[in-house]
Amino acid sequence: MKSQAPLMKRGFSIVEMLLYSGLLTLFLVVLSNLFLTSLDIKIASEGDSYTGQDARFIISRLTYDAKQAESIIAPALGVSANSLALVIDGANYTYAPSGTNLEISDASGTYNLNGSETEVSDVSFQRIGNISGKNSIKVTFSVNDQVYTTTVGTR
Repeated sequence: MKSQAPLMKRGFSIVEMLLYSGLLTLFLVVLSNLFLTSLDIKIASEGDSYTGQDARFIISRLTYDAKQAESIIAPALGVSANSLALVIDGANYTYAPSGTNLEISDASGTYNLNGSETEVSDVSFQRIGNISGKNSIKVTFSVNDQVYTTTVGTR
């Protein structure tokens, strides 16, 4: 006579399911943390990139316009002001802050020099030089709380 062994059911036990579920949850939590951390770093990096791009553009535009300028209307020699007025090819150009933007105005309109992702503050223009010589302009401004200072000269 044959003895019959009890049949083992195929499948997972409740302990195995709990163990697998726990490991899967742990794995997903670790991956989610890594993903969120890398996303935060990406966002911070983009912010720094916008800040640097806008600062470089503002400095480049100021340098270009100062070299093209026939004269500096404001500020007066030795005086600091929050606006700069230049005459280029007979047209007046004015740099001035407006809210969180730095704007340039000419006969055709007013344009922002910074993007919507950045805020420009603490704008200061100081005309330096001597009365009979070429004048320069010391420019100081902040973009997203990073301070930039440069000096641009006229031709």
